[in-house]
Amino acid sequence: MYVWEMIACRLKGEGWSVWHSAGERDHDMEYTVHYYRPGIAGQARAATLTEAYADAARRAHRSLTPVPDLNRYNSAPHFSMQAVTL
Repeated sequence: MYVWEMIACRLKGEGWSVWHSAGERDHDMEYTVHYYRPGIAGQARAATLTEAYADAARRAHRSLTPVPDLNRYNSAPHFSMQAVTL
């Protein structure tokens, strides 16, 4: 089994539909990997299938990572800044 096949199996196991196509660009081979999940789709291109599938996996996983809420960090501190008197 090739590395790109293992990456494809992993993505498919995570619920992604993945497929690839090959083309020629400036007399060099270029592979395009397409990935799809309801609501999310994308593609990655590289000179080898392994590189293309690895990049597609990174992009697919990044698309599922929530964007941090920057406003959360601008809120008041968790503990009060008032001095405690005993």
